[in-house]
Amino acid sequence: DVLQHQMDELAAGWFVTPPSPCGVAIHIATDWQGWVPPSDFVDRLTCRSQRVNDRNGFQSLEVTTGEVASIYGRGQSYTFGTVSSLQAALYNKSREIVAHDKIDCFHGIWNTKIDHNLKTPLWQPDQDVWRLEFRFSQTVLRQFAEYNTTQDKKCNMSTYESASQYLPHLWAYGLDRFRLDFNRTYVDPFWTVLFEETEWCRPAPDFISKRKYKTAGIGNERNVALALGNLLSIYARNNITTRKAWSCLKKSGLWRDLMGYIKARDLTKADLFDLIERGLLERRLTSKVAA
Repeated sequence: DVLQHQMDELAAGWFVTPPSPCGVAIHIATDWQGWVPPSDFVDRLTCRSQRVNDRNGFQSLEVTTGEVASIYGRGQSYTFGTVSSLQAALYNKSREIVAHDKIDCFHGIWNTKIDHNLKTPLWQPDQDVWRLEFRFSQTVLRQFAEYNTTQDKKCNMSTYESASQYLPHLWAYGLDRFRLDFNRTYVDPFWTVLFEETEWCRPAPDFISKRKYKTAGIGNERNVALALGNLLSIYARNNITTRKAWSCLKKSGLWRDLMGYIKARDLTKADLFDLIERGLLERRLTSKVAA
């Protein structure tokens, strides 16, 4: 609360009119010793990334539409997701503080941690410290706030102070979004430890860990129509059949928006198929006339 007040005062000194917060990005993490990522860590981690090997500096690199995963230093650092959305990072914190000259700072913090008996130090200097970190962008926090806002209450996550009560829910969401499985049936026991043993303060009791996404095909109708028209022109120029064009559209990043587009207009997939067929035919006829 004190830190947020100081930040508000600092911001107010730079503007003629009082500023209002528009959002924050939050990184939450926990450190531990003893458990290290197994050799099959990436294979057992359930997330959206699909592996693509890269031989230029990385041990491996994983890329999908909007999702990225990378592995550095032979299993010493793992990163999943994108900066603009939700990102997870698992890395050797002991090595990271050496690389970024933060040894004294973190050794001082870890040295203050004691066991429940209030005597035994938890930090063992001869063992590496590992960290799991979830990085929530402003967009993600805004989606959480919109989903949890109703007519009766408003969920505010636009400042660090207001978002602090939701940290336990965000942590649980991150563990589920990037879940380490023991097998097809059970979650890895260490992931359960991270969920149950990580301590937080002031949890919000009525928060639902769901995000409100923009409805596909709504609000961007013009862009969807233009994109479809451009693709049909390319397909017609390359003599692609209607069924092949249909298959290509399904694999494109436009398909989800197309489904929202036709749903908003009470059209069916059959109507869309006919529209594509007519569009290809018209473009082929037009190109022949122009020639």
